[in-house]
Amino acid sequence: MIKKICSVIILAGVLLTSLVSCANGVKIDDPVTVNDVHMSSSNVARGFIQSIFSEDETLFYACYPEGLYDDLIEAGNDPFAEYTGITDPNYKYYGTQYTAYNEYTEENGYDEAIMRENIAFFHELDESLITEMDIVKLRVYFIEDKDYVSTDVYVITYKYENSWYIYELQNADAEFAA
Repeated sequence: MIKKICSVIILAGVLLTSLVSCANGVKIDDPVTVNDVHMSSSNVARGFIQSIFSEDETLFYACYPEGLYDDLIEAGNDPFAEYTGITDPNYKYYGTQYTAYNEYTEENGYDEAIMRENIAFFHELDESLITEMDIVKLRVYFIEDKDYVSTDVYVITYKYENSWYIYELQNADAEFAA
């Protein structure tokens, strides 16, 4: 799973160079905090991306259910270190801009039951308590040599016991109508 996510981030980095925008049009959202990360699908998606590029380990782990990665960390595998280790130091993180979301439902063309099963299995959760799932589209902005560059990312999120969490990054070529 980490390799898949890493490849999505690397692909997004490659796409960055082709998406240069002018500074006048850059409007980013307010930063996400640990206190508000679970309030919405967009907050947890933005918090996840923000945590990686600002190297905020506390915010990163707040994007997941408590204790999810404890066993991995104890075994010497740190997901946070893996994510932050592949960021490009030539780009300075500027912020995120929420673009849109799709509900992950049958009506929108997604296999809701399979996704719910996958989330429950991989995050060791009670499937019946996953009440909503979204694919959130964000524009991530960076500064490179006084220019603003951006790329779009897609993040799968889910609501569990009234809190939103991150599941994974979605492929950049995901079907997304927004």
